[in-house]
Amino acid sequence: MLRGAPLAVSASIGPLDGVYRRTEGEPEFQEARGPSRDELAGLLDKIIARLMKMLTRLGYLIEE
Repeated sequence: MLRGAPLAVSASIGPLDGVYRRTEGEPEFQEARGPSRDELAGLLDKIIARLMKMLTRLGYLIEE
């Protein structure tokens, strides 16, 4: 049960387009692929689990 904790989430970074790799000459830009739906779902599951654990430890959630 949540005890009236205001939650403001902010993201101030942009998406990663790629990386520059060192080569013998000029740096070479290599495009990065976007995450798959499964990778995003796995990341979201991990974030939710960690938030639930933290909120429970801090007393904002009560385990039933």
